Amino acid sequence: MSDNETFKGYRGAALDALKNFGVRVWSDVDVQTTRGEFKGIILPRSETADDLHVVLKLRNGYNVGLAADTITEMRSSDRPSSDAAINLINATKTAAESDIAEVVVCMFGPTSDQYDLLHRGTRVRKMHSSYRSTFRTIGDIPLAMVGKDGFNYFRDDYKKRRNDKNVKINTAFEEKVTIVYYYPNMQPDIIDALADNGYKGIVIAGTGLGHVNKPLYPALKRAQEKGIAMYMTVQTLWGYVQMYVYDTGRDIMELGVIPAANMLPEVSYMKLGWALGQTSDLNKVKDIMLTPIAGEITEREPHNGYLVYQGGIPEVEEFITKYWK
Repeated sequence: MSDNETFKGYRGAALDALKNFGVRVWSDVDVQTTRGEFKGIILPRSETADDLHVVLKLRNGYNVGLAADTITEMRSSDRPSSDAAINLINATKTAAESDIAEVVVCMFGPTSDQYDLLHRGTRVRKMHSSYRSTFRTIGDIPLAMVGKDGFNYFRDDYKKRRNDKNVKINTAFEEKVTIVYYYPNMQPDIIDALADNGYKGIVIAGTGLGHVNKPLYPALKRAQEKGIAMYMTVQTLWGYVQMYVYDTGRDIMELGVIPAANMLPEVSYMKLGWALGQTSDLNKVKDIMLTPIAGEITEREPHNGYLVYQGGIPEVEEFITKYWK
């Protein structure tokens, strides 16, 4: 059989797998990771890279035993400014040589082609539509940087490689889960429609410390009575849900909405789907949701875990002139 015949249909199958990461794909990863004689897995992905690795990481828990790198490119490989090659090279280096046994995103660090950063899968987010250094670790710092000179580890609390390959991927997942991004004058019929259409879980991205307006309260009460799991995250991304501070937050908790600590909205959505796939008991779902599994909840936000500089002010402009190229 010729090479062309051997790989006939490969592109279509590969694209299908990358676009539809369902139970079958995770099962294949399980089998290949257990049986294969290799040191890591590289998963190419684009817009939803920060969702894909969350699914893989939560479904794996920490029982991976090897590196699983998600990579993408902000500039396609036919462009002079493409970051595709360096991302692929560094992801391969990470999968083959690093001692990290977690799901990470390997993407550009600085604006120049110097090195990539390894972001923990459950704390990373794409923060710019076209900037090459768009992926950022939110509320924490990356695990490491990787470049031509090797690895520079920023922390040592990551899971280390094992040789047993005792991989177990839990593919149970409830798909009737959604995110509701709160906005002023949101009408209660949105929550009612989700409840009436059989949704099992709702993640709310609320304002401030985790709030919505009072007209939504009756709909939240009806959702609670139907046994829908509801969790609150914050639109700010950085920081913790703190619903005990104001009356509004405490009232919302009485309606069955549970604070999701400092999980990112998309991460909370993926974890809730995974939790509901394990059990329909809402108390057990709560235990799963509020128990850190893969670094999605952190005990604190370090002083260098929130760095959003405001352009225009003198000290920032002075800093930029030193490093901008």
